[in-house]
Amino acid sequence: LIKNSLLEIMELAFAETPTCKHNAPAARVIEAMGWIRDHLDEPFSLKALAASQHLSPSRLSHLFSQQTDTTARAYYLALKMDQAKDMLCDMSLSLKEIAEKLGYSSIHQFTRRFSATVGFPPGEFRQRQVEAAQHRYGIVPEDGGPVV
Repeated sequence: LIKNSLLEIMELAFAETPTCKHNAPAARVIEAMGWIRDHLDEPFSLKALAASQHLSPSRLSHLFSQQTDTTARAYYLALKMDQAKDMLCDMSLSLKEIAEKLGYSSIHQFTRRFSATVGFPPGEFRQRQVEAAQHRYGIVPEDGGPVV
């Protein structure tokens, strides 16, 4: 989460001057990050990303990891998981609906990816969010059990 925030700050810092010559590699990476954000609803393609920046996939991969200490794919997946976390806070969406909206072919694929990234399954994440909100706002159910 902190790393994503730092990457977003970096993106914003260079967004004003994406063609600045003193740090052209950083500007290219910032543009690539913006492209990833704009195409988050599509499957990740390093080839398409590199083409959008007029670079070879290997050159873009090198620049991206050099400037951000992560890969373009890892950045894409982190953004997807941030989207998933936001959607999980919307109790009107089922896990299946969230998986579909994020482009996963099955709820199992989504659950595996989420668990691997976050450390626990999406259902548990959702429950933790509910409990945190209850604690924050002092909500206590009448029977003393969990609020659903």
